[in-house]
Amino acid sequence: MSKDLMFRTTAFGGFRKDEVMDFIEKVLTEKSALERQLAINTAKTTQLNGELASLQSEIADIGKLRSDVAERKVSMGASLSLINIAFTTRK
Repeated sequence: MSKDLMFRTTAFGGFRKDEVMDFIEKVLTEKSALERQLAINTAKTTQLNGELASLQSEIADIGKLRSDVAERKVSMGASLSLINIAFTTRK
């Protein structure tokens, strides 16, 4: 919409009703289009927030698994060292 819109006045004062009504109709049409776009964007935002929460949960799960694997690696390393010592001392 143009911010420099001016309505022509009538001979007896006031504005031309047809121009004002056309302007109001254009404003309402634009408002409806913007409301539809807002609803679409709101739905998309809700969907993306759900996906984000799911991915954040997966990242947390992967972090826990990584920590578990690191602990098992240390434990297995210690076990292998004990087995190696036991095997070496048997000879």
